[in-house]
This record gives sequence, C-alpha cells and structure tokens, in this order.
Amino acid sequence: MTAPRLTRARSLLAEWGLDALLVHQAANRTYLSGFTGSAGIALITTLEALLLVDFRYTEQAASEAPEFEVIKADRQFIETLTEVVRGRGLRRVGFESESVTVKQHHDYADRLAPAELIRFSQTLDLAKFAGDLLPLLRSSLRAPPKIAAATSPTTPATR
Repeated sequence: MTAPRLTRARSLLAEWGLDALLVHQAANRTYLSGFTGSAGIALITTLEALLLVDFRYTEQAASEAPEFEVIKADRQFIETLTEVVRGRGLRRVGFESESVTVKQHHDYADRLAPAELIRFSQTLDLAKFAGDLLPLLRSSLRAPPKIAAATSPTTPATR
C-alpha cells in the first residue's frame, strides 16, 4: 500500500537535489508509512525508508510499516536522527517547516551539520491528497521569505 507513495516521494529527491525527506507531521508519516503511533519521525532516502520511534512503538511500527526499517530512538530523537543523517552522509534534508518548532530547527541545524535543511513552506497534508503526491510536494517547496525591514518608507518612525 505505501510502496507507490514511497516511489513518488523518492522521485522528488532527485528532482529537488535532496538526499532525504524528513517527515514529522503525524498524518503525513502515517500516509507514507502506515504507522499510526503518536510519536515518530520518517526519513526517506533514495534507498531507505526509516522510521524512528521510541521504545513504546517499536513492535507497532514494525507491524504497521513493513516497508520501513524501524529504528528505536533515544529519549531525545535528535540524538538518533543525528547518527542516522551523519552515518549515511546525507547533505540536503527536506523537512516540513510547519511541524518543526523553532527550537527543533535550531537543534537540527546545529546537530545535523554539515547537512543543509531545506524547508517546505507548508505542512504536506498528504493524508488529504491521496490521489497524487507529486503536485502537492512540488507546490510545497518554496524559497524562504525575505524578512522585511523593521520600518518601511511608508511607516512613520516611532520616537
């Protein structure tokens, strides 16, 4: 069931020049893997589909996501994710920017370096778009917005 979804997601890795796609959002993780647990991270590369879960979900993940390699994560997922990303030499990792907190992003940027994090501008609400994943993912990849100046010529300065 998830094999065609993985194939479509993997076709985007080469198109975007990504080594991996990091999926945090639960509905998207379930859509791609079949895993319904409340905690986990999917990491999809051209050759692997990995599911990082805590100890409570290893058996459930193995049962629900047979096309994924289940990896038992440490208490802090960042530790395990760092080992996986660095151990596989991943350099460009796409992630769902709306499902990652600012703190997580800073932690990822610091810990996963030299890997570059490539953000998606919106949550990939894959569960709602079961028909065709490619157009949704293509439309989701956006350049980061430019930060506007604190004051603009049309805004009076405060004293």
